[in-house]
Amino acid sequence: MYLYEENYFLSHILNTSKQKLFDILEKKEEAYLSFRIPKQRGERKIDGLKPGCELRQIQLRLKNNFLDTIPLPLPAKGFAAGENYISYLRAHCGKKYFLRLDIQDFFPSITEKHLEDALSEYVKDEAVRRAMIEIGTLNGGLPQGGVTSPALSNLVFRRIDQRIFKYCQKVSDRYEGANSACDEIIYTRYADDLLFSSKYFDFGSVTTNG
Repeated sequence: MYLYEENYFLSHILNTSKQKLFDILEKKEEAYLSFRIPKQRGERKIDGLKPGCELRQIQLRLKNNFLDTIPLPLPAKGFAAGENYISYLRAHCGKKYFLRLDIQDFFPSITEKHLEDALSEYVKDEAVRRAMIEIGTLNGGLPQGGVTSPALSNLVFRRIDQRIFKYCQKVSDRYEGANSACDEIIYTRYADDLLFSSKYFDFGSVTTNG
């Protein structure tokens, strides 16, 4: 789906008026309830939307009526239709070598500039892009706990996922071309968790320099 016109965005995607959306966004900080939960190292800040608040409803409509209609690349397994944590792991069954990476501060590190770049491919109206960014962000980044945060993060990482996927294919082709026993390198991502696996490619000892 591509969006070209503000009136369509307001009436068909958000089911609201321009003035009503303005009023909701004017008070968006009040719609969040912030708290911290422990994690392996330190704490994680959660900015959750209050149940029943109008911003939650607006974000839900944006997610269901637009963001969820954008196709995602194969590696994206988190918050994608028909995918889950099991499918994130299933692709790696039977492999011998594994590499797992974690992106620090995943949601807050996604800025308004990242969103502008990612949305520009699908949203041609600048006012609509600006509205989507205002709806989905808090203090300049994606709030961990926002309804639209997972879908927006997948959209930002869409091209990154594609590039990593193609790079894994190039590395596999290179070693196969050198008569080295190396099967396809598998890559999947679940939010901030990146997982790579192979039957023969030892990530700890094989280098790709040269």
